[in-house]
Amino acid sequence: MEIKHMELKKYALSDVCTIVPGFAFKSNDFGSGENIAVKIKDIEPPSVNIKNAERVCFTPQDKFRLSEGDYIMAMTGATIGKVGKLQIDAKNVYINQRVCKFNPITSVCDKEYLYYVLSTSSFRNFIYNNVDSKLAQPNIGHRTIYKYTHLFPSNIKEQKLIASVLNNIDRKIGLNKQINDNLQMLDRSLR
Repeated sequence: MEIKHMELKKYALSDVCTIVPGFAFKSNDFGSGENIAVKIKDIEPPSVNIKNAERVCFTPQDKFRLSEGDYIMAMTGATIGKVGKLQIDAKNVYINQRVCKFNPITSVCDKEYLYYVLSTSSFRNFIYNNVDSKLAQPNIGHRTIYKYTHLFPSNIKEQKLIASVLNNIDRKIGLNKQINDNLQMLDRSLR
């Protein structure tokens, strides 16, 4: 059996994705409407939970819209750097200010692979160590986030394979958590 050597190349995030900072909704936009504004509080790693997200009556540009599989990050506050992925197909979901979305450059980077890079402790440490401002609370801008570097397999097929393995593990972990939760509910109901 032939073992292939994986070629790695160091990229800055600016080389592999574009970062879209969230839309600054006005305070009078909140409270009603057909659209959903995702705020930092809605990022519950590894997911984005829109069940309790606020409604807005304004529709921003399409670049601020989230689709299933998109992932976002908190750019400010005590939970700066937390990353979550929208795991349901929802319409009219938009990112609010101080939240950013990552759009991979697909000729260089696999979308799922980039998600796992952004979920590493190395990336979180970079965020914590490179905040732009600590006045009232830590803040980081997308220009600073672009400076993060990571080794990427130069072959996209290898990125997809690695992401697929990690995704399968995540699914199994989620299923095990669901089984454990169901067993705990059953245990409580039998007492």
